[in-house]
Amino acid sequence: MKILVVDDLSYNRRTLRSIFLHAGYDVATAEDGVAALEAARAEPPDLIVTDILMPRLDGFQLCRTVRTDPDLQHIPVVFYTGSYSDPADRELGFSIGAAAYLVKPLEPRELIEAVATVLKQPAPVLRPRSEIGDRWTSAYADRLAAKLQVKVAELHQAYVALDDTYTGTVAAFNLALSGREGTSPLDAERPAYLARIFCERVAPDLAADPNVFRGFLLHDIGKLMLPDGLLKKATPLTDDERALLRRQPGIAADILRNVPGMGRALEIVRCHNEWWNGSGYPDGLAGENIPLAARIFALADAFEAIVAERPYRAGRTSAEAVAEIRRQAGVQFDPTLVEPFVAMVQQMQSP
Repeated sequence: MKILVVDDLSYNRRTLRSIFLHAGYDVATAEDGVAALEAARAEPPDLIVTDILMPRLDGFQLCRTVRTDPDLQHIPVVFYTGSYSDPADRELGFSIGAAAYLVKPLEPRELIEAVATVLKQPAPVLRPRSEIGDRWTSAYADRLAAKLQVKVAELHQAYVALDDTYTGTVAAFNLALSGREGTSPLDAERPAYLARIFCERVAPDLAADPNVFRGFLLHDIGKLMLPDGLLKKATPLTDDERALLRRQPGIAADILRNVPGMGRALEIVRCHNEWWNGSGYPDGLAGENIPLAARIFALADAFEAIVAERPYRAGRTSAEAVAEIRRQAGVQFDPTLVEPFVAMVQQMQSP
């Protein structure tokens, strides 16, 4: 029987490989969901054991892909995760077809028993390490491996908590802006979440960068520097007001540049108002000179802006929003992204 181990941490891959080899299984490894799919299609395993939090394609996405692929759907998928331990995470895992949902760390024998249950086989006996040949040393090494897994899991959870706090602070800025604009907190975040869903479809590598979502949330943070009256103004803007509005993305990006670790978020804040034909602002970028994340967000932001209610106007229908976005393909928006975006929106709204 062959097991494919999927984890982005090399130590975890080596540990699991060692455990399964000593239980008599053949083992292959992959560093993320994309590599796992390539390996599974080349040489299908009998079981996939996967982490969840990984770059490019995470464990949930990997499981869903396997369960919907006619050539792979017979392969059971077992989640083995240290960060997704909530009941809701477990429920999601089983809802997309997981055969088991295990939380790190487990003793090697517990892990082997769980895998054997999924494979509908009696649990194999862990074979002694032939190169050591000493039972005490073998058992001692297994205990050290288990304890180190605990420490790795604790460190990873601390990192995730810090990362969540960072993103939460970013979201708080977005909510502060919504209060000044007179919009609801839910409406304020809708463009960011719609952009994230679209980004996961068309650029999964990009979506795996947490700073991309932070940039989606922060896109209009520069408006906090504008007068309240300008944000809620229902009459046409004066030339001076329009010039002030067009400067704010660049000023905001320059200020955020002093915050460590913002990465691609800065590109989105600065460039999401650039137009494909070069007539946008603040830098007049055109075509593929506009960062992809900013081009992706521009579509989601425009769609939500068209359909959302505002204090000074009623929202329009999604059909009207789609028609306007199509009309602006090659003008305001990247023409290669427009139809995939429209297809996603229509699919989301279909019963």
